[in-house]
Amino acid sequence: AVWLSRAGTTEELTSNYTFMADASLWGPGVLIGLLGATLSSALSSLVGAPRILLALARDGIVRDVGGIGRVSKNGEPRRAMLVSGAIVLLGLLLRDLNAIAPLISMFFLITYGVINVVVLLEGSLGLQSYRPTLRVSRLVPLMGALGCTFAMFIVNPTVSLLSLGVVFGLYAVSLRRGLGRAGDSR
Repeated sequence: AVWLSRAGTTEELTSNYTFMADASLWGPGVLIGLLGATLSSALSSLVGAPRILLALARDGIVRDVGGIGRVSKNGEPRRAMLVSGAIVLLGLLLRDLNAIAPLISMFFLITYGVINVVVLLEGSLGLQSYRPTLRVSRLVPLMGALGCTFAMFIVNPTVSLLSLGVVFGLYAVSLRRGLGRAGDSR
């Protein structure tokens, strides 16, 4: 980030989407790395998202609409794959990735922020069920949660407020529904 701030003007950095490739010593290397990172993220999302949706439906967190909580004979969550694929297709139909990039960034920042809050709470409460294999200071998840929240407001303050409202709303709904205890995963 420091190198980029010195390598180009603000106008170049905001308007030229290939600035890093143009300013680097070997531009194709940047593009190859970008393509590899994009394909890796896309593949992991295509594999992981349907299984997360399946688990949420099986645990009763989301409604099992259309049988997304069931698997095929081979153990594949095909209906959850179709739902995930439909969501991806809707995003592609927008034809402008810059329009949905802040929304996707918001989802990831919320996920990382909530994970940090959970780690902070679990570590602070001293529960026996919380036995991490990698122990970190409570300052690490606190800084992670604050950093994610700060980054959310940099991306889009209005959407950040709405997103935080949705997160707290979902938490309130889960409290009201009285979801059972998950127990220890080990």
